[in-house]
Amino acid sequence: AVHEEVLRRRGVLRDDNILVYGKPVPEQDLWTGAYLDDLLVALRCTVPEPVPLDGTFVPPEPQESDEDVRAIRAAIAGYEEAGLQRAVHKEFNQIVDFKAWGAVVKGVKGTVGAPMEVRQQLWALLAKVVSLGWCTREVLQRIVGYVSFVFQFRREMYSLQHHIYKFMANLPRQKWRRIPGHVLDELRSFALHLPFAYFSMRKRLDLEVLATDATPTSGGAVTALVSEALADELWRKSEVRGEPVRLDRSEGFLSSIAPPAAPSQFASAVAESLPWSVISSYSFRQTSHINLQELRALRREIVRLASRSSGEGQIKLCLNDSRVVIGAVTKGRSSSYKLNGLLRTMLPYLTAANITLALLWVETESNRADAPSRFESLPAPVPAPPWLQSFGVDAWRAGAGLEVFSRAGRMTEAHRALGLPMLEPIDFTLGRDVFDSDIEARLRRREVAWLWLAPPSKGFNRRWCAQAGPAIRPKGEPEGDEADPRTWWGNLLWRHSLYLAQVALDHGVFVFLEHPRKSLAWALRDTELFQHRAGMIKHRVDWCMYGEHGHDLSVGNAQSVVLSNAPWLGSVIRRCAQKHVHPIPVRGSSAKRCDHPWGFCVELANAYRSWKEASSEYRRGLREAGAWLLSMALALGAPLRRSSSPGLVDRWLERCVDHAYRTGEKLYRVRLGVLGVQRILNIAGPLLRSTWSALRGWRALQPVRSRVPISSSLLHAFLVVSLARGNAEVGRARERWWSAMLAAWLSFEGLLRPGELCQLRAGDIDLPLDSLTAADEGLILTIRQPKTRRVYHTQFVLVKEPRLVKWMVWWLDAVPSGRKLFRLGRREWARLLTAGLSALGADQNGYTLGSLRGGGATAHFRAHENLARLQYHGRWARSETLRFYLHEAWAAQGDAQLSASSKERRLQRALRELADALQEAEQEEQQKESRASQPGRGSASSRATSPAPSLAGSSSSWSRVGGAKARAAATERDPLRRRAIVHLSRPTPSRRLSGGRHGPVEFRSSEPSLPTAQAVDVTASTLLQAAQSAAQSLGEHEVDQGLTPAEILQDQHSRDSASRWRAGDARRRITAALARLVNSLQSWTTGSTERASTRNGPQPVRPRPVQALRVDPSTAAASSMWWPRYSWINKWTLLGLMLMVLFPKVTALVFGLMVRLVLRALSALISHLARELFTQILEITGDIEAQLVHFLSVQLGLTSDWHPPMTMPGAPAPPVYPAFAPPPAPPAALPARPMDMITLVLVALQLRNAPGLGWGGGQC
Repeated sequence: AVHEEVLRRRGVLRDDNILVYGKPVPEQDLWTGAYLDDLLVALRCTVPEPVPLDGTFVPPEPQESDEDVRAIRAAIAGYEEAGLQRAVHKEFNQIVDFKAWGAVVKGVKGTVGAPMEVRQQLWALLAKVVSLGWCTREVLQRIVGYVSFVFQFRREMYSLQHHIYKFMANLPRQKWRRIPGHVLDELRSFALHLPFAYFSMRKRLDLEVLATDATPTSGGAVTALVSEALADELWRKSEVRGEPVRLDRSEGFLSSIAPPAAPSQFASAVAESLPWSVISSYSFRQTSHINLQELRALRREIVRLASRSSGEGQIKLCLNDSRVVIGAVTKGRSSSYKLNGLLRTMLPYLTAANITLALLWVETESNRADAPSRFESLPAPVPAPPWLQSFGVDAWRAGAGLEVFSRAGRMTEAHRALGLPMLEPIDFTLGRDVFDSDIEARLRRREVAWLWLAPPSKGFNRRWCAQAGPAIRPKGEPEGDEADPRTWWGNLLWRHSLYLAQVALDHGVFVFLEHPRKSLAWALRDTELFQHRAGMIKHRVDWCMYGEHGHDLSVGNAQSVVLSNAPWLGSVIRRCAQKHVHPIPVRGSSAKRCDHPWGFCVELANAYRSWKEASSEYRRGLREAGAWLLSMALALGAPLRRSSSPGLVDRWLERCVDHAYRTGEKLYRVRLGVLGVQRILNIAGPLLRSTWSALRGWRALQPVRSRVPISSSLLHAFLVVSLARGNAEVGRARERWWSAMLAAWLSFEGLLRPGELCQLRAGDIDLPLDSLTAADEGLILTIRQPKTRRVYHTQFVLVKEPRLVKWMVWWLDAVPSGRKLFRLGRREWARLLTAGLSALGADQNGYTLGSLRGGGATAHFRAHENLARLQYHGRWARSETLRFYLHEAWAAQGDAQLSASSKERRLQRALRELADALQEAEQEEQQKESRASQPGRGSASSRATSPAPSLAGSSSSWSRVGGAKARAAATERDPLRRRAIVHLSRPTPSRRLSGGRHGPVEFRSSEPSLPTAQAVDVTASTLLQAAQSAAQSLGEHEVDQGLTPAEILQDQHSRDSASRWRAGDARRRITAALARLVNSLQSWTTGSTERASTRNGPQPVRPRPVQALRVDPSTAAASSMWWPRYSWINKWTLLGLMLMVLFPKVTALVFGLMVRLVLRALSALISHLARELFTQILEITGDIEAQLVHFLSVQLGLTSDWHPPMTMPGAPAPPVYPAFAPPPAPPAALPARPMDMITLVLVALQLRNAPGLGWGGGQC
């Protein structure tokens, strides 16, 4: 303190030039600092020409008027005035390379680090310890201390200290212990990084600010360009010390750490005001801890930066809202092995590319990377305050929109009508060149806020190319023949548009690139590469949906694709529902004047204005709510000001929250008021712990609205509606509706979560082997990634609902095991569920996809009243979790709100919709048949009552099938694909439902020409008798366990066993086929349960008979002959057998000799090849090691690569080594011989000339 006071009196130490540990360096060129009795004065000089770093630069001579010279004189005068003695032998003046406070500074090179002598000695010490392999705790602690001193100039190298601290903590005192291999590797890594442990002050400061954020499943990153003054200020305010952080939060750890530091209000304000652009938005491969994902997101961007040549040797400004990431990266390491492991993976990129990270913490609300990490659009930047506008932050708001390739300028006109700034449109027809360099210059100066590009599309039109000639743009070659001037001109305009869009994205300008949907320009390679840029989204636009405005011209059904990164475009996009008549589009010169529809231009301008004003309204709401909460605190007796301490503000805000809760204020307004107070008083959220705890308590006291369970009756009604809607559609629309139906049904019965069902594959469903016992066995679902996988890694669900099992058997027929079970997204599924419930009038009860699991749990508990069984079926880890799903009273209340007549009307509405859909399909089929019966179109005998619609072909092929020809063709392709289709019939009076506008309704099976029950019994009995006769015709030969085919068919157990045979001779396979046929026919003759269920309701699946194997009589007769069985016998076989019988010993010796020769040859070849490869690998490894050691020794100033002797300690005391003396320089190592074709030829020659190896020590 005395030393500093003496210097302050003389004006040497001032607040604007003093160096303080842990704080940013002064903005002045003159830096002064005092440490105990040492005084350091440094001056940063600026020269007009670039400084060469090859040693030829001569620094300018010091002048008497220089600030550092005057400061030294003032300090000397102060020492003499105070009577203090100076250590003249230690002082140095006006030099560029000096050592101060333990660091060596090289002024010309611009580096600062530990002294070279210290790093050389540390290198030798590490070499001795590693070669010895033994060490004590005290020696290892000193080594780590020396390494920590050297690595403080490159803090990211602290991550190399991974396991060594834990190893040292377990070592006993004053005892030698062997160092394990992984700790030796860490010591080697210390030595290898010593040459790079210095900081370069000549790194350039990157003007592109990076912000990253992550969730447990996804991540994102954004960038923004800033001015040089703002970048310098952010670099000065960046974190320099770091914090101790871990993944766990034990009580001991929490009690030992300091309170969280106040956030960077400067960085948060900057983050909210910058115009960001998305550079990445992705999903992680696996879900992990949020802190690990935050660090992975930052590492991903560092790897991308280091892979570019422009990213070398720079300081990267990074914003992040995770204190864990900020503390760990700034400190350089973490005691958490997982975090430190990720830091170690970043070290090679930071070291090789010479990158330094400057991290600043921002609040979560201010981190704009949160939007792309959740796959959302970027919010609009807020207006910058006056103090921030001086850094040029708000300059982008002065930027205007620019429309390029505009024929009519409608985009410009619509935006100017709303008072939005727009530059003059650019197009050849308007007399302005689109290749003007002024466009690019404006983009680079950021005078443009957004850019609209719509290059001419005639040269890429498929119809025009076909009419102009196939050589213009052949099929598969969208680039075309550029020798043609028309093709060359179209490609040139398109590529220039891509170039302008690339420049705009690099400078933070929003881009719109519009072209027709079927344009060949989208297939160009340059376009595909441009589309892969992060943040670019493809929007399909139907221009016919914007024809409601006054002076718009007709555009017909034209469609375009707009590729953009603008966040306000999504609210403007419309798709045609194909429910109106499309007029004939305008052609010729009128079309050229038409440009884009006026309605689209107006809506885009309104969306842009709303996007810009949305952030200002939120900011105004924060100010008003904060002022209201401050007035409440004043009324309670606490005038809060900026000078108030955070603890005082926290106590009074907690009282204000309690008062607002008692007076009935809204929680949202109080929370907004607390955020506003934080901004007004510049207080961080973590400092208001009591206030936010009170808000969380208020939130906990509010009633919880859990998932509303869906009742079984409502589910069945939804299934009927989905079946009707799908039956009325074709193609993918039908598949989506029926997928939603089966997905809802499976979630209800299997208690599946929506995410678990969406991840199911066809191979995850284990169907019953026998369709007849499917109702008893059920199907098994395998959940690969369940929510509770920490308890049960792989989970299984058993579903025994017979109707659902039959539907799933039909649904999975011929479906590949790797394909998704339901090709339906979660959002689309939720939309269809809402649409189906809306048709039933039940969309106001708040049903979601989660209601299916809750409703299934409630129904299961009502049926069985067994909590243990329900917990196992629902796969809950704890029984307490069931209270969120067992809302029996709630479900009963929801059903009670509907009277009996209301329930009946709901069911009638669902059945009526199904009846309408099926009747419409049947009428269409009758019309087709009537047209086919007319003269010249077919005969009346070909008419058939074909069901419509039905599923034909594979399960992934959805089409409407009608007529006998289509049905016959489908049957010929696969005779086992026929399905029983459900139709609705009206005239039959049985099983009526009154109240419909179409009269009574009845379900009936409409498979073509379905026989009556009596005819079915007669047919089945006839087939059974035929099967018995076929079994008897096979003869009395025993097939299995002494039973003949006829006896096997008569016994039920033997018949079930035979139905599962898949191999054997012809008689055995025919018996298996007959057994499966008899089992399939038993249900049609022995009982009426199956037929009754088929007649009583819609059954999607009917047991299918198995086709019997056809045996050719000629083949059966030929199989009885003995000669074909021995067709392999020929003269050479007979000759070999004769030799073996006549000369058995000779044959055995010859065979043994051949085997021995082959084995000896293989062993010799393998041994020589392995020996040669091993020798080559050792030589290459030794040469590489020698070269690396020589290079590092030169970097450290050593003259040799000397290694200490590898000696093991012979006593408890450590061995004594002689003083280190550098040995003479070693000879230069020869380069390793590459493994090329010459090497392979030499290896082959050596193997050929090598002597043979004998077994057992002898020679042959």
